[in-house]
Amino acid sequence: MKKRGLAILLSVSMIAGTLLGGTQCLAASDGEELVLKLAMTSSNDMTNPTVEKFVQHIEENIPRVKFELYTEGELYTNAEDLQAAVSEGIVDVSLEGDMAMSWASPEWLSWTSIPFAFSSKQQAIDFFTGEVGDEINEILISDYNMRFLNNQIGARGGRMITANKEIKSPDDLKGLKMRTPNVIGTVASWEAMGATVVTVSWGDLFNALQTGVVDAEENPYLEIDNGGFYQVQKYIMETSHQIGPQVIWMNETTFQKFTPEEQEIILEANKIAFDSYNEAYEANDEKIKQKLIDNGNIIVPAEDIDLEAFRQVVLDNIVNGDVSKDYKEGGWEYIQSLAK
Repeated sequence: MKKRGLAILLSVSMIAGTLLGGTQCLAASDGEELVLKLAMTSSNDMTNPTVEKFVQHIEENIPRVKFELYTEGELYTNAEDLQAAVSEGIVDVSLEGDMAMSWASPEWLSWTSIPFAFSSKQQAIDFFTGEVGDEINEILISDYNMRFLNNQIGARGGRMITANKEIKSPDDLKGLKMRTPNVIGTVASWEAMGATVVTVSWGDLFNALQTGVVDAEENPYLEIDNGGFYQVQKYIMETSHQIGPQVIWMNETTFQKFTPEEQEIILEANKIAFDSYNEAYEANDEKIKQKLIDNGNIIVPAEDIDLEAFRQVVLDNIVNGDVSKDYKEGGWEYIQSLAK
């Protein structure tokens, strides 16, 4: 997002913050009690325990800190509005995805929006916790007065294709109406593979699948379950073609209210919380998979899918095409160098 666009969002957020009881959450000096607002747009079985562990570790080890939790979308239901509120200091802490990173460094985040950029969760973790994460944070701090805690992140489950037919190669997508996030690199990739991309909001997706407005969609198991898409889609293809981050964001003014020792405790809390998140995610996916199998869904495993054919389409048409001409130079090669 351009700064001008963010400024509009911040103005809206400031009004909302005033209505909620003030625009700044933090007004205490070192040694005084700090009450921090932590908000999410929504919650699920993975995010709730993560926040609980984060908050518990900090409150136990920094007694002057207390959290006010708004984890069910009580303050904001839109990620863009929530991240703008963190930037302004209306909200101190949030657990969200990578939207604000795309404001700060679209040339890097454009690469991560392309299917098959990451081949494993560890590769994604290494990307966001490494030198690129540091680079993005420098911009976030200087331009948006916020940071993500990048000593550890949560790697969301890989996105899978769902449809009412088996999809084992790009040829199987030809003529299929497919819903994807409305992101340039994502849309261009699936169109290059032969799909007709249809824009449908999350809230309307179930009905769109049920009525045939779209034939297929792609999401992690957690969202396939939460959205009930398995009820109107027979097949789940384990392509794991995109892995996104879940991170804890903090307003930078808030973060700098803490001593260096306290900041280390905050980072410890972040690592404890997301280490647990990453460990639990695999077990949760297996639980969901069994639920879908019991429901009669058919899981098509990765070894039965020509993943290399999908990757080649992305390489030929996106990585080496005009779509990526404004992306970070050498970004694709750097990401691939992290594969182990």
